[in-house]
Amino acid sequence: MLTAYAGHAELVHILVQCGADPNRLNDLGQALIIGTVFKHEDEVVHVLMEAGADPRAGEPNTIASARMFGHTDLLGMLGVCECEVEDNLAVPSM
Repeated sequence: MLTAYAGHAELVHILVQCGADPNRLNDLGQALIIGTVFKHEDEVVHVLMEAGADPRAGEPNTIASARMFGHTDLLGMLGVCECEVEDNLAVPSM
């Protein structure tokens, strides 16, 4: 998690290849990818998505967090379709 949060995309790629779980949640129930979206680490977001990270996992989920932090430019990379963006379907009710 710290490697991803620090923006080390190449090292994250190596760790995933060695078996690191891209869907690991921290003790607060937040997904690994959420910190990379918060810090706008696009390259790490891409590596994690390629490795199968689920942007809908955790609470709040990564998609809701991207919106909350104003990083809506990452929604496409997170697999959000236009209908979800327009209809606001990707944000979970809290």
